[in-house]
Amino acid sequence: VSRNVSPTQDPIEQFALIFEEKFDEEGQYQFNVGNKVVKASNRNLVYSGGYSLRLKKSQFVEIKDESIADYSTLKISFKYNGKGMEDDEYFILQFFDESRWTEVGRWVKGIDFNNYEWNDASITVETDDKTNLKFRIRNQGNEGNDRIFIDDLIFSGILNENQI
Repeated sequence: VSRNVSPTQDPIEQFALIFEEKFDEEGQYQFNVGNKVVKASNRNLVYSGGYSLRLKKSQFVEIKDESIADYSTLKISFKYNGKGMEDDEYFILQFFDESRWTEVGRWVKGIDFNNYEWNDASITVETDDKTNLKFRIRNQGNEGNDRIFIDDLIFSGILNENQI
């Protein structure tokens, strides 16, 4: 999968929705979330609805294997917010490329975001004719109070020309 980080510009082509994850429908998650979906409270930050995904310290969530054979380009966009993160701590988005995890996005506290502020993230990648994809979001904090909250994730793609 080739990388093209494009937070402000989308290709002119229309992206088709593959799935949307708001973390509000218990048991219907696209990710292997375990106990990482949390309800809105003074300790847990939520962008919309009543729930969000919380990643502490070095936790991660991984999407179930997704068929991408019909797509030439993929886009993952989501809202995120940090809590307790120190400058230079970060979280990453990784794709599984048949044999290993490859980082395709990194958001660093103090550069890309500050704690207690909702931000937009977006990564666009070419599929390079792959047929299946796994991706994961991993927090890279070093203390138990380092938290990243994810909400309103959208996974979309541009259909191959033979699919249009």
